[in-house]
Amino acid sequence: MIHNEPLRLGVIGAGRWGRNLIRTALALADEGIALTAVATSRVAEAEAWLPSSVRLLPSWQEMLDPARTGTLHALALAVPPQAQTEIALAALRQGIALLLEKPLALDPAAARQVAELSAQTGVPALVDHIFLFHPAFLRLLEEARRVGVRSIRSAGGNRGPFRPEFSPWWDWAPHDAAMILSVMNDAPLAFTRHRPPPAPAPPGEPSGEVFRLDLAFSDQRTATMTVGNGMTEKNRWFEATLSDGSLWRFDDRAPHRLTRRWKNVEEPIPTAETPPLAEALRALARAARGQAVPLEQGAAFAARVVELLATAEAQTPD
Repeated sequence: MIHNEPLRLGVIGAGRWGRNLIRTALALADEGIALTAVATSRVAEAEAWLPSSVRLLPSWQEMLDPARTGTLHALALAVPPQAQTEIALAALRQGIALLLEKPLALDPAAARQVAELSAQTGVPALVDHIFLFHPAFLRLLEEARRVGVRSIRSAGGNRGPFRPEFSPWWDWAPHDAAMILSVMNDAPLAFTRHRPPPAPAPPGEPSGEVFRLDLAFSDQRTATMTVGNGMTEKNRWFEATLSDGSLWRFDDRAPHRLTRRWKNVEEPIPTAETPPLAEALRALARAARGQAVPLEQGAAFAARVVELLATAEAQTPD
């Protein structure tokens, strides 16, 4: 466990999301997060923009070699879910704290394997369901748990992306499922996945897919999420009707990220403007230093998300 020394962080992957991780980590240098090494197959490309103080490696295996990187305290991964399990298990066995990408895996057994090893070793593994680190959503979560929640509606999607390697269900649904399970703080009693028609596609473009998941919880509470890559425009909103009758809306694309409507009066709820990715890396640093993090940010919760999505997918195969 580290204490007062800087957190030696490695990042695996330097694609679009990996570059976001790298830039965010570099911006947190004054907070004791020291980006030490980056592993990427695009070494020559990364050399052009990475500081010379960051060691570049061509593979994740070399990242986990202490002879190449010295002691690493934490790793942040930006790799496809199919590649994540092997890396995560190897890092946990070396005692390296993790920030993993969503979904934790595409297979519930693989997700459970990571969560169980994290629990057995006591090495923290956080999962970047990014909105579970968003200050506006966390304020909604706090109020929902204080007051109670009746129902939830959410939407997450866009026109694209169109990935051949896996379904848009796994691209978009993990975020909404994680938000719903965290707010409900419970497992659903029943759920049904539907496939409404996608929006008409522009000529020459794929039509994409849209999915709706209806969930029933105890005490007649309900949730509905609509996700996919067959929408006309980007959506990222989440509405919770609380037990006091108020409607709280988190909208990551609105001028006010969080609003509250009660008795036909809508008001913005001020929250911090901290980027959620920075909050995720701060949470990783706290976890690596032995501090507790919320359960919904960890691998055991993320494995529940994977299990829910895999079971729902099996109801209506792609």
